[in-house]
Amino acid sequence: MHEIATERFIHTDILDQQVVEERVLGERQKNMFFVLAVVLLIVAFFVLFVWSRIEVINLGYRISYVGRQQKELLRENRELKLEITSLKSPSRLEKLGREELNLFPPDPQQIVMVR
Repeated sequence: MHEIATERFIHTDILDQQVVEERVLGERQKNMFFVLAVVLLIVAFFVLFVWSRIEVINLGYRISYVGRQQKELLRENRELKLEITSLKSPSRLEKLGREELNLFPPDPQQIVMVR
């Protein structure tokens, strides 16, 4: 190493080497950041890919559940329509009127024609 003495400072080659090392370290850091960014992008891609697959599976389960629910509701709807039809039947209504409400058909004298 060469040392040059001046009035106040001693100049050595160590300072020049430090600057070179900092520049090399700066290039290494840039490369490391680039590699890290690429790795993070790849990891993010795979996380999003796995998440989307899980969502597809969950949606499939939901669709299956809703399909079963729809079939059950359609079956219940058919049963309720049959019940309504049976409850509205004239023979049932006549029987209810006679037995529970004591209603009978009117006598011919009770019928009044309105014009």
